[in-house]
Amino acid sequence: MRLRKIVSIDRDRIEILSDFFSPSYWLKIEAMAQTLGLHLRYILDFQQHVFLVKIRRILILRELNTIKTGIIQGRKIAQSQGGALYRGLLFADCGDKIGEQLEGDPICCVRGEFILGHREFDASFKKQTIISHFKGLFRCLKNI
Repeated sequence: MRLRKIVSIDRDRIEILSDFFSPSYWLKIEAMAQTLGLHLRYILDFQQHVFLVKIRRILILRELNTIKTGIIQGRKIAQSQGGALYRGLLFADCGDKIGEQLEGDPICCVRGEFILGHREFDASFKKQTIISHFKGLFRCLKNI
């Protein structure tokens, strides 16, 4: 899988164009979680460690094996001091619909709820390495 381009982002939502090189459904779900994690890092100005706590619900609405490209949308539903709840959507092979409001479109393949945690960096994590990595990834995805 490859996150290719951030199509849009604001304080409450993110939309990313992604490519999938494997038929594995779990890689598509992983791409959704990575997208949501990138969004939470963005709204925290990349200054905290972000991690997946739980996938609360996942609905696979269509066959995923043949999806080569897709748009992942994430919407922050709630946030606390230590975490956030997101709704993630994956739409298949819809590069011609970039930037359109897609929720409810029949090409929606996966819908899920993800709980992410965040906390201050500590000795377990190399703060500058992690910050540099995710800021660089964000710049790359935003400027393509």
